[in-house]
Amino acid sequence: MKRFFKVAMATVLCMGLTLTGCGSADNTSATTSGTTTSGTTGQSDSSKTATGDKKTIYFVSLKVGGAAWSQAQQGFEDACKELGWDGYYVAPTTANDSSQMANLCETAMTSGADAILGPLFDKDVFTDIIERAHEQGMLVGTTNTYLDGIEDFNIGTDQKNMGVTQAETLIDLVGDNPCKVVWMTMNISNASIMETYDAFCQALEGHDNISIHGIELDDNNPTTAADKMNNLWKADPAINAVVCNDSSGASLGIPNFIEENNLQDEFYSIGIDASADILNYVMTGGLDCTLDQNFYKMGYESVYMLKDVWDGKEVEKKVDSGMNCVTSADAVEYGASRGYEVTATAK
Repeated sequence: MKRFFKVAMATVLCMGLTLTGCGSADNTSATTSGTTTSGTTGQSDSSKTATGDKKTIYFVSLKVGGAAWSQAQQGFEDACKELGWDGYYVAPTTANDSSQMANLCETAMTSGADAILGPLFDKDVFTDIIERAHEQGMLVGTTNTYLDGIEDFNIGTDQKNMGVTQAETLIDLVGDNPCKVVWMTMNISNASIMETYDAFCQALEGHDNISIHGIELDDNNPTTAADKMNNLWKADPAINAVVCNDSSGASLGIPNFIEENNLQDEFYSIGIDASADILNYVMTGGLDCTLDQNFYKMGYESVYMLKDVWDGKEVEKKVDSGMNCVTSADAVEYGASRGYEVTATAK
């Protein structure tokens, strides 16, 4: 049986494409070859920075929608609207495709944008782009990925802190019970993923009742995560815990596997991010908790960090956006604060 677990919510923490724009007035929309554009053109007085210019910002994301990046988009668009800036949230047609993301950065540069924001995760791909953007006088800020300082600033989850928090949450869940844990993530193409995993493993040292199966990849696909977990469990019944990292797909697929096999009282499960569906799984016991990265803050604050730079203020090079642990005790309230309706009742 599981040990009773309750954690207070606390801060731990150009192929075809779709564009969405934001501002504060004058709705506009246009369609061009291979591109759909909808948005607004800002007219607010607050759109003037210390240099007296209204700005155009591109947020080059990994995907449209999803538990995490939909929140980043909302934060980005809210900040642009407040400032009266023209903001465009763009994403590749194939999620996480760095070559398409590079093309979108090129579009931002040729269109005369003032800055690029987003999770530019591949240093080999984006170094040349960032250097050329700087030559054009543009700013580049990364969100939830860090390229060793070649960007002007970074805001996102502290990866080492993420790994430590995952481990401490698992330790609290398991107590003295035997545990064999799978660490499931989208991919390992980003160096920061291994930074998180290494911190996770180090934080579990000395807890002899917990062993680590290793890393499993799910491509951010719920079906892949559920099927892989089912096969692993059947092959090794000692596996009784999963930590989802950098994959809201795993946070949907893993609880589906757990509930289909009635393992709520036998499996320890820690999700990532906090969509309505993920929070409903927290309520039903498919997930014991979820660690929500503050993607809204990443999108929102990154815009104001740009403003601070242009206003001549000092900006930290690397900012931790924090993280929240959400359990069934606060999932409904937390969901409401993010604009989600959590309808499930606690198990």
